[in-house]
Amino acid sequence: YNAPIYFATKRNPTAPIRDESMQQYGGFFQYVVFDHDNPVGRLEQITNEQADELLSAQVYGSISPIKGLSLSGLYALESTELDKGYLAPPNTYEAAGRGRAGRNLLDRHHSYGQVQLQYERSLGEHQLTALLGHSYEYMRSSLFGAFIFDSLPAANFRYQDLQPGKNFASGTNPAPWEEEESRKMAAFYGRLSYAWGEKIAVQASLRREGASNLGANHQWGLFPAASLSLNLAAITGQSWLPKTRFSYGVSGNVPLANYASLALVEETGLRYYYNGQFITISDVVQTANPDLRWETSRGWNLGLDIQLGGSWLKATVDIYAQQTHDLIQHTNLEVPGGISSRYTYNGGDIRSSGQEVSLLMELFRSRSSLSWSHRLVLGHAQTRLGSLSTDEFPQQAREVIGDRGNGPGRWFPVIYLQEGEKLGEIWGPEYVGIDPQGKWIFRDWDLDGTAGDPLRDIVKAGDAFPTAYWGWSSSLRWKSWSLDFLLSGATGHSLVNTYRYYYETPGSVDFNNLLASALIPDRRRLRDFARFSDYYVEKASYARLDYLSLGREFGASMAGIHTRWKVYLLVQNLFTLTAYEGVDPEVRLNRGSDPFVPGIELRNTYFPVRNWVLGVEMNL
Repeated sequence: YNAPIYFATKRNPTAPIRDESMQQYGGFFQYVVFDHDNPVGRLEQITNEQADELLSAQVYGSISPIKGLSLSGLYALESTELDKGYLAPPNTYEAAGRGRAGRNLLDRHHSYGQVQLQYERSLGEHQLTALLGHSYEYMRSSLFGAFIFDSLPAANFRYQDLQPGKNFASGTNPAPWEEEESRKMAAFYGRLSYAWGEKIAVQASLRREGASNLGANHQWGLFPAASLSLNLAAITGQSWLPKTRFSYGVSGNVPLANYASLALVEETGLRYYYNGQFITISDVVQTANPDLRWETSRGWNLGLDIQLGGSWLKATVDIYAQQTHDLIQHTNLEVPGGISSRYTYNGGDIRSSGQEVSLLMELFRSRSSLSWSHRLVLGHAQTRLGSLSTDEFPQQAREVIGDRGNGPGRWFPVIYLQEGEKLGEIWGPEYVGIDPQGKWIFRDWDLDGTAGDPLRDIVKAGDAFPTAYWGWSSSLRWKSWSLDFLLSGATGHSLVNTYRYYYETPGSVDFNNLLASALIPDRRRLRDFARFSDYYVEKASYARLDYLSLGREFGASMAGIHTRWKVYLLVQNLFTLTAYEGVDPEVRLNRGSDPFVPGIELRNTYFPVRNWVLGVEMNL
C-alpha cells in the first residue's frame, strides 16, 4: 500500500506524468527501469484493497473460598480475518502486457488461558505470598491464495472472479494454494514472596515452559529467578542509607517460525508435463533439527535507591549484565539435487552490560499551589559478541554481514562481527575525495594498487549503538494550570544514510530523484555512480522534544452534578536537534528481524510525524 509513496520519493520530479505515445502503459510516462514505477499510474490503474475484521474478547474471574486464598482465571481471544485483493490490467507497467490478479484470504486465531492459585498471610509487619499458576497459548493461521499472470479481460474484470484467466491446471499460472500452521506454548510456574514491612523483600520463582516449534528433544526449558531488596534506612533508622536491590533471572526465547525444527516440503509453483498432465514440482525447503532448543539469557541487576537533600531529591543507580547462550541462527544446507535448504540451529553467545542513573527532583513541595518535578535519566549500554561458532558450523573470527540492497553500485558489506568485539561496528572503504573527472578516490590500505576494496581497504566508520542515552521529563503545576514535557536523546551512534547513497549521486539522475544536498559545491563535482564508503556513514546524535502539553483544569456544576474539566493542548515530536542529514536519527537496532545488522536507515523509513492534539476531559 505504500508503493506509490515509495516510487514518488525516488522518482525524478522533472519526469512527466503522462505520455500519450505510451499506450502500452495506459498513457502514463514510464521509465523502463527496474523498480521505478510511475506512482500516479499505480494509484489510478492498479487495484490493491484490503478488508480486516477483528474480534477481541477477554474474560476474568476470581473467587476467594477462605481468607487469604484466591483462585483466578483468565481467558483471552483474538481473531482476525483479512481479505486482500489485487488487480493490475494488461496496460500497466507492472503487468507488462499480460495482466495480473490475485486474492488472499487470511484467518488468524490467538487464544490465551491462565489459572492462578494464590495464598497470602500477614503476621504484623511480616507478609508471605505463595502463587502457583498454569498458562496455555495457542496460535493458528490459515491462508488461501490464488494468482494469475495473464489473459485477463481488458475491462470489467474484478479480482473476485479469477476464472477468466487461463486454466490453473494449464501450467501457465500457479494453481490456487493453501497453507495452515499453528504453535502451542504452555507454562507451569510458582512464586514465593516474603516482605518485612518496608525493610526487607525477598522473592523467588521457577517457571517450566514448553514450545511446540522447538526440537522434539528440547521443547521444555526451566527458568528460575530471585530478587532481594534491603531498605537500610528503614532497618537502621538512618535516613541517608540507601535501599539496595539485587535480582537474578533466566529467560528464554524461541524462533519466530512456527515449524522451525521440522522438515518442510513446499510446492515451487513450477510444473512439467508428464503422461498427459501437469505435475507440480516440490522442493525440500527446510531440514529438520530435533535438537533445536531454547535460546537462554542469564542476567543480574544491582540497584541503589538513595534519598538526598531531605525528601526533595532522590537518586537511583542500576548496574546490570546479561549473557545469552545458544543463539538461534539460520543457515542454508545443500540437499540432494543441488537445492538449498534452510536450517535453524543453536550456537554462539553474546554479552551485554550497562549502567543507568536516574535523578528525581521535587521542588516547591511546601507550597500548596505550586509544584515542579523533574526526572533525569542517563544510561550507557553495550553488547559484545562472545562467539558465533559451533562444532557443526565453525565461523570465521570476523564475519561479514549486511548490505544496502539493490540499486546503483554493487553489493558491499556494512557490518563486521568479530568475536570479543562490540556488536554494531560499521566498516567500509575510506573516502579521500573526488578527482578532476568526478570519480571517487578511496584509500588503498593494503597497497595492492586497487583502492576501495570492500573487504580489504576498509576502516571503522562508526558504531550503530550509542555511547549514552538520556531523558528529561518535567511536570509543573501552578494553581489550575499544568505544563509537562519529555526531552530525550542519544549520543555517539552512527547511521548508514541510504537516502544519500541513492539520491545524492548525479550518475543516476536520469530516472532517480536527487537530494538538494547533492548541489553542495564539494558534492556536485561527483559524476560517478554510488559506491559505499565512510562518506555515507554519519554521526546521528540527537535531542528530541517527544511531547509538550499545556492544560488547565476547572470545575462546573449543572443540575446538582459537580464535574471536573480539563482542556489541554498536546504536541508530539515538536522538534529534533541533530546534524544527521537523513530522515530520522534514532538508533536502528536491527534490519528487519536480524539483530546482527543494526545502524542502517533504509529507504522505506517514513518521515517522523508531528501531532497536534486539542483535547477536553470530563470527570464526574
